Amino acid sequence: MARVVIIEDHEDLVEAYRLALEKAGHTVCGSHVDPLAVLTAPADGTPVDLVLLDERLGPESGTAYLPQIRRRFQGAMVMVVSADIRAADRAVALGADGARAKPLTMDELNAAVRELLAGPSTARAAAGRRPRASPLGR
Repeated sequence: MARVVIIEDHEDLVEAYRLALEKAGHTVCGSHVDPLAVLTAPADGTPVDLVLLDERLGPESGTAYLPQIRRRFQGAMVMVVSADIRAADRAVALGADGARAKPLTMDELNAAVRELLAGPSTARAAAGRRPRASPLGR
């Protein structure tokens, strides 16, 4: 299963995502309401498979942190979640590996994580079946 870092500014969503991901067998190795906290903390060398990134972090766009996230978590995939489907689409265009629109159920979250980690062709095919999902690799 995957090692996941959550960057989300709503603590209730951080906790909901953490519980859902752990229930599905993933390890949440960090959850942060402040993106700068995770990006400036010393790296412990533990590999991360996925960063779950909120697109709107207070007044900031989560996608603005993509270059820093890529440097910090080399090799990790990045999935952006956003209440605005257009912002989710822009996130993919800006380099996120995948995006999903909020609200999403915890089952939808886990399905999206499974699809993303399975690879782009699986995720693209599954995204085409769900109108609220942004296709990957677009």
